[in-house]
Amino acid sequence: MFKWEISRTALWVAAGLALWAIIKIVEYSNILYTQRYLSQFRHVPELATYREAEQRVYGGRRKAPQAVLLLHGWSSGPADFAPLYPLLEEAGIPYLAPQITGFGLDNLRLLRAASAQDWLRDALHTYDILAAQAEQVDIVGHSNGGALAAYVAMHRPVRHLILIGPNLTVQPADRIYKQILHTPVLSAMFEQVLPVFRKPVRPGRVAPVDTVDPESARRAFAYPALPLRALRTLWDVQDQVHLRQVRCTDLHLFYGERDQSVDIPELQRNLDQQGIRYQAHGYANSAHNLLEDYDQQAAARDILKVLTAS
Repeated sequence: MFKWEISRTALWVAAGLALWAIIKIVEYSNILYTQRYLSQFRHVPELATYREAEQRVYGGRRKAPQAVLLLHGWSSGPADFAPLYPLLEEAGIPYLAPQITGFGLDNLRLLRAASAQDWLRDALHTYDILAAQAEQVDIVGHSNGGALAAYVAMHRPVRHLILIGPNLTVQPADRIYKQILHTPVLSAMFEQVLPVFRKPVRPGRVAPVDTVDPESARRAFAYPALPLRALRTLWDVQDQVHLRQVRCTDLHLFYGERDQSVDIPELQRNLDQQGIRYQAHGYANSAHNLLEDYDQQAAARDILKVLTAS
């Protein structure tokens, strides 16, 4: 009887494995079938899409003289630019502040799956929507949105390019983690152990956002914990940005002088070494989230000045 029980269990296990193998074979076969069919189209590997599948936009014959694309930072959303919206509306300047894939939702499911290509497509496609409706497009990007803005300026014509505390390079303390997350087997193990991590509360801060103003920090819309996969995606976006290839009429760097998220002096040295011309706008009483900090109104007015300059 005992031997029969073992044999019956073994049969069930074997049957389960056989069924699993069949399912995987069918899945893999269907994936190959799709890939073979799509191979006839023009592949854009850096965006994980095809030319024939790209969105089409037509804004008609009459276009606004300008429009502004606003790209929010990592872990936050379009509320990054709250003090700027009424100024743009009062000036009659159209704008679009998209929600980057995975952010602003009530769960982390989509953010776990989002890739760098998803975020790059978001930025390029929203630019194209504005470009169909305006003669010139300006871009304001904060943090990871600054990296996305720089990427767009590598591939599309941009007039005023405004980067607010742009997260363009991995910080020295994070390089070991980037290496781990880009090592195939090790990254899978690491993500199994810590699939979602909490953002740290930095020295002198009251919440896991880099904002000096404590009241603003407590009410800021941001995820205090994120999937580890989204951190790797952040670094993948950085790898796609090459500042020497950025093309714009003028480049402006806005930053809080108490920023603990981005090494602003190192970024400026990097820009200077590459011979990239830019104008710096520093604010003494603010940190990384400049438009949510003590200097938010002054910074918003200065950004508007840049956007309305001829």
